[in-house]
Amino acid sequence: MPTGAQLIRFLHPSGPPWAKAIPTTPGETLILHGDPGSGLEEAGDWLAEATFPGGRPVISLPVSLAGDYQILLQKLVAATASAAFGDEAAGDLLALARGEQADLPELPQPQRKAFLRLATAVTEGASGFPRGSVGRVLRLAPKALLVVRDAHLLTERWSRDVLWELRGAVQDTRRHSLVLLCPTEARESLSGPRAPFYGAGALADVGVQRDERFWSRVLRTHQLQMGQEDLEFVLARTWGLPRPTLAVLLDAQDLGARGSVEHHTRAALGTVTLVMKLARTVNRYGPELLLRLSRGLPPYGIPSASARDVSRALRQLGFQGLVARVGQRGWRVADPFLSDTLLSRPLSGW
Repeated sequence: MPTGAQLIRFLHPSGPPWAKAIPTTPGETLILHGDPGSGLEEAGDWLAEATFPGGRPVISLPVSLAGDYQILLQKLVAATASAAFGDEAAGDLLALARGEQADLPELPQPQRKAFLRLATAVTEGASGFPRGSVGRVLRLAPKALLVVRDAHLLTERWSRDVLWELRGAVQDTRRHSLVLLCPTEARESLSGPRAPFYGAGALADVGVQRDERFWSRVLRTHQLQMGQEDLEFVLARTWGLPRPTLAVLLDAQDLGARGSVEHHTRAALGTVTLVMKLARTVNRYGPELLLRLSRGLPPYGIPSASARDVSRALRQLGFQGLVARVGQRGWRVADPFLSDTLLSRPLSGW
């Protein structure tokens, strides 16, 4: 099963359609979004490995495990140093600061020294860096494409100012372009009327191609064997999402279409306990909503919950990637295999 950037290249040998939206002009911003399973994580991997006009490096910043400003700053410094100097050289910032590495990017000498002083202090564990340090790092860094993964998590209380720092560093200096990755349900937290990037970024969806025609082309390109009826069955069960659909198609070469779907549904059984715990942590109605949605029951039918409670719970679950919208008002469990697994037992069985 292709993973990471390989999945994107497997599905789109000539490049993904959303690649045309990647900003090439410094100062521009793109919010790249997608439902769980649509290939959003893999898009981040693809961007980290891609080559862009002018040879600009890619600063790939994951924020999912950054719980405070200092940790986020450390992650940014490490990502920036790797993009600027290469992984091996960036492993010894002290040597870079002493000038022992010959192959360095073309940074003006004062700017290079300032960046390395700040980077060395951060990586050596110094603390107490004030708000604004994220923007300072980017103002000292080489011109680059900055890719922020799980950017919606920066809307939490401790990090709300970071998004404004990113916007300022990108738009004011015109040195970098920016790509923010987030689930579709969370895009309003970045681009909505009260969000930091309102009116400042374009939007692109990574998962727009899910239909039978697209997957028939994938089968032909890679010489995978599957009849039309079986393909329709698979797409009905995986909703055409790239990650689960490709997994089923590849395993179907040995197990058959139905055998492959059953195999992945059984595998999802091992994740139920963890997902239910997460859903309950997100919202007290989370587990019951997942069970109702897996059965096609209306989410607003929970006796103890008001419509406002359910609406809030659905948005919170969507923000965490546990559910996804269907059309304007519908909802579904985000993982199709988990949805089938939850359906395999009566409500009382969970």
